[in-house]
Parts: sequence; structure tokens; C-alpha cells
Amino acid sequence: MAVANDVNDEQDFVLTQVFKQCEELRAKKYLEIARTNQELANKYAISPRTVTNWREEGLPV
Repeated sequence: MAVANDVNDEQDFVLTQVFKQCEELRAKKYLEIARTNQELANKYAISPRTVTNWREEGLPV
């Protein structure tokens, strides 16, 4: 099993900041929530295949 080398205070600070930024970018607040085809089909009372066709045509749903 490999053991990490000790890091100095400056390197530790940099690694901590990088880790925090990665965690922030992966947070759900930055993710765009897209509705599923089934959710849209239920909303508009149509078939899920119709929603798929709309998306393939580039319609904003």
C-alpha cells in the first residue's frame, strides 16, 4: 500500500482549496435539472415517444 508523502503548509492549503472547489462544482446547486420524458409526457398528456421526438427536433421542452 502506498503512503503519501508529507506536504508542507503551503501545499496543504492549495490541496484543501482545490478539494473545496471540486466539492462546490459537484454540488447539486450547479446542476441543471432536466425533466424526464415520462414527466413531460404526463404534464402534457402525450406519449413519452412524442417527447423524445420533440427533443430530437430541438424543441425547448
